[in-house]
Amino acid sequence: MATHRTRHLSMALVLIIFLLTGCAFQASSPGQLIINDETERLSRGRVAEAAAPLLQRGATVAIFIVERGDNNGEDLTDRLARAGLKGHLYDRIVPHAIAIYVSYEPRYSELRAGKTWSEALSQNALHDIRTDALNPALRNGDVTTGVVETLKRSESRIVWHGWSKNLLIIILIYLLSWVFEYLLSWVFDAPRGNDSS
Repeated sequence: MATHRTRHLSMALVLIIFLLTGCAFQASSPGQLIINDETERLSRGRVAEAAAPLLQRGATVAIFIVERGDNNGEDLTDRLARAGLKGHLYDRIVPHAIAIYVSYEPRYSELRAGKTWSEALSQNALHDIRTDALNPALRNGDVTTGVVETLKRSESRIVWHGWSKNLLIIILIYLLSWVFEYLLSWVFDAPRGNDSS
């Protein structure tokens, strides 16, 4: 009976960790979606739907689609500053924000993520999302799909990062439960002494 209880307890703990992982980045108040589309090519409804999970995590999602920008990131920095999203000193964006920038002249795109998301959305991760999701859609003339897929992949990266962080804890719980179960079985199955004369 004790071993079954131990096994049930370990499964319950694993379930709790998975639930907590899914809520690890949930914020007490939703974030904000900022769309600055000078081209009027963006489907705001589709973008808002794709951004919703990130907003629930408390992220400020800023999307800039501009006719004339630059190809060195300075225009994005200026626009972030005007939106109150420029980071201090060497931070190019405030900790809670995620930015998507597309310029049509010159053709240029850039992604930025604040420190809150930097573990899941590292520079390498942002590069992969930009080259695999955003830029191909832009080459096909579909900026909405590019932005939507960028938001979805950013959310997926954050979710996966939360799960992977707790993988070791889950493994340890399983190991400890089996050790505890073995000790209990050893205690209950051990031969008892006979005090009769």
